[in-house]
Amino acid sequence: MARTLNQLLAILTTGPKKNRRRVGSNPVPLEVLEQRQLLSATSAQAFHRSGQTFLTWTEDGSVTGEKYNIYRSASPITTANISSAEKLTSKWGPLDDNTSVHSRVAPNSGAPGNFIIQDLGTPLSGEKGLFVYTTPAAQSGSWYYAVTQVTAGVESRIFTAGANSLNTAVSELVATPTPVLTVSNASGKGRIYTQYMDYAKWNPTFQGYAYNYSVALPDNYNPAVARQL
Repeated sequence: MARTLNQLLAILTTGPKKNRRRVGSNPVPLEVLEQRQLLSATSAQAFHRSGQTFLTWTEDGSVTGEKYNIYRSASPITTANISSAEKLTSKWGPLDDNTSVHSRVAPNSGAPGNFIIQDLGTPLSGEKGLFVYTTPAAQSGSWYYAVTQVTAGVESRIFTAGANSLNTAVSELVATPTPVLTVSNASGKGRIYTQYMDYAKWNPTFQGYAYNYSVALPDNYNPAVARQL
């Protein structure tokens, strides 16, 4: 009989002690471990703009508190070659399950609570995951990305091309990142931008790695005329 994830997790405290493996300091029944290893993100997509790659995916709605790791490679990422891919989240640990939420938005600022990743685009929905990676120096080229899910300390390394592993490479170019135009008023002279910092060099555990700032343009603003900041 098929069991739900909650039923399987209940075995942690009620099941027999045999047929268990340890995850951290906790003994985990093999069937629970196997269930966690099958969980994964879906609908991974990526695009590149101004020196940064924007990777999104659909989070697993069947569990809560899950985390996500991001991998990058010059070849399509599979279960067989994952060990040779670069783990981009190794320094700060797996991403939480709320990466589409902009927690640093100021109240009544006019900026949306979820990230926008295209100029004047639609905010990401709550079930979307987001990771923005700045292409390092001397690494212009074609790159593949993959997303793994970590559930209760167990990372699933089962990959499905087009689901949690890109089957098309992202063409990347080293460049100075430019901000995303998030909000513009009717005249276009009041704007809010989001700047994504270099994840590899920033400390995202402090205040994240994306920051909003506003720009106010004078009434006689002419885009053909350069102005000093």
